Amino acid sequence: MIEPPRLDDEAFSNLTQYIQGLLEQMETLPYPKVQEDVFALLNSLDHLHRESLTRLVELIEAKAPELKLPMANDFAIQTLMMLYNFVPPDELPATPSPHSTLIGIDEITIPEAGHPIWVPADALENIPVGEMRAYRLEGKRVVICRLEGDELYALENACPDSILPLDQGQLDAYRLHCPWHGCQYDLRTGEILNEPGSKRTLQTYPTQVTPNGRVQVGFHIPEWMR
Repeated sequence: MIEPPRLDDEAFSNLTQYIQGLLEQMETLPYPKVQEDVFALLNSLDHLHRESLTRLVELIEAKAPELKLPMANDFAIQTLMMLYNFVPPDELPATPSPHSTLIGIDEITIPEAGHPIWVPADALENIPVGEMRAYRLEGKRVVICRLEGDELYALENACPDSILPLDQGQLDAYRLHCPWHGCQYDLRTGEILNEPGSKRTLQTYPTQVTPNGRVQVGFHIPEWMR
């Protein structure tokens, strides 16, 4: 079995600089969709690593707390734990690492996507079939549309570059008609349907109904959690 090469502290820090450079390149890409997909991937990996590390740290604290100090004194482990807020400042070693002046993984910046959250909006019975209702959730103006079969769709409640609400418009199957500009949007994707080739779209939000009949709207929910 071939073992992967081990990195010393300086090589580890150089790797973080290389990653930082790649991320900065991603931020300047002239392809919004590629940027969106790249950072969606990074944020999904962040959730994956954070959950795994949380379980690992809980296991160490419960079964082998004596390992915490050696872990805090290891440069690579220390920077990883700092990145995920597992090492409070008062638990850092008193003697700094000989490589502490080098960039650490905690300095890598990834655009913050926000923590996944489901926000209560209303009771399902308060949104009649074939109608829509307006709400302000998480500082966003949101319109929730209910179709036959209890299909629910949530979108931003205004055309792009407008403050006029869409909830005064009309629903036609999966089509939302703007009462102000004549725009027509696909409830499922937010895409504008009557402007071929247009990149104007509405922000869409996932929805769910709780067992007690409460409609919730999701913010910062990764695709794999929907």
